[in-house]
Amino acid sequence: MQLPKGSSSMPRRFQAGEIHFNLMAVVEDKMQRLGKQEEVLKAAGDVSGLAQVRSEMERELRRRSEWARDNVRRRHNYLPFIVELLRGLAAEGKLTDVYEAARAKVQPVLI
Repeated sequence: MQLPKGSSSMPRRFQAGEIHFNLMAVVEDKMQRLGKQEEVLKAAGDVSGLAQVRSEMERELRRRSEWARDNVRRRHNYLPFIVELLRGLAAEGKLTDVYEAARAKVQPVLI
């Protein structure tokens, strides 16, 4: 299929004359930067600054572990689990009850 000249296969989301851009930067890894700060503060003997940098490093490590967990959840194929869950509910005769309960819960939202 050929599109008419001047048309686009992508829908237009912006008005003519609008300018949109995305600004991204390449920056140093935060953990590396904090590690360098930690070394400098150790050499200087700054205990309060060292504690602050270490708490920031712990916070960054927690964020990264959350990112890793989210990535696993995003990439996992949940379809086999869902199919088995539905089969199990159907085998126990509870599938229609669960369906009706979910439908009753969603119905007021749709109206």
